[in-house]
Amino acid sequence: MLFAQRFLIFGRVDPDIEPGNISPWSDNKSRALDELHAMLAAQTHRRFIKTHTPLDGVPYFPQCTYLIVHRDPRDTYFFMRNHAANMQSEQLLDRLIANVREGFLELATRSYAPGEFDNFAAAANVHHYQSYKRFEDLANFHFSHYANLKQDLRGSIAAMAAALGLSPSHKLLDEVTAAVGFDAMKANARKFAPNAGRGVWKDDSQFFNKGQSQQWRTVLNDEDLAIYDSRLAELLPKADIAWLQNGESRFNGSLLSRSGRGYRNC
Repeated sequence: MLFAQRFLIFGRVDPDIEPGNISPWSDNKSRALDELHAMLAAQTHRRFIKTHTPLDGVPYFPQCTYLIVHRDPRDTYFFMRNHAANMQSEQLLDRLIANVREGFLELATRSYAPGEFDNFAAAANVHHYQSYKRFEDLANFHFSHYANLKQDLRGSIAAMAAALGLSPSHKLLDEVTAAVGFDAMKANARKFAPNAGRGVWKDDSQFFNKGQSQQWRTVLNDEDLAIYDSRLAELLPKADIAWLQNGESRFNGSLLSRSGRGYRNC
């Protein structure tokens, strides 16, 4: 979503537009706050900011558009293991528990720790989701899901454009869809990966690992999944679990197809 936003806002697909660097991810503290603030203050275009922070830590502005994107927590586990292995720093080494199943069970059973950076717990995914869903009726809150991006990328981009008040041509939609497909982003990781070229990653292209869902099916057994299911049932109603795991995007209150990350666009 972050990558598509940039091209939609500028109205063109331009190789010089580097979403991962122009739109800051302030949560990961890879840049000094003064540097981030100066960069944002100097921007004359419509700004957009990436955050993994739940709404209880994000200022609310009625003039901004909030795009809330979630992914199945089981898939997120494998996604974050890849990130931890690819980072130059040891900041996320707690995600690289040698036994993949043991690491997943820690994710499944661990409690949410407020204030912890990218808290390694399914409960943290749930907290993020609930913090925004509590205000889902706000006209400037728009929810989407990784599964829907995979299923209908062009339709998801068109819905996002509408949420942003933009009316891209069919030609631009086609161009943006092609530019932000997984293979295209991996091939152009130097442009697309957050903090690309800044020494954050061992390999910028590895930020885009496989782009696949449900890798957990070939690794986790029934007992592992039963523990995870039991934990989620303690935290969320069934309908919300289904949404968080399987998706369905809602833009401007309309259901497009049937949970984290957030993007604030001002």
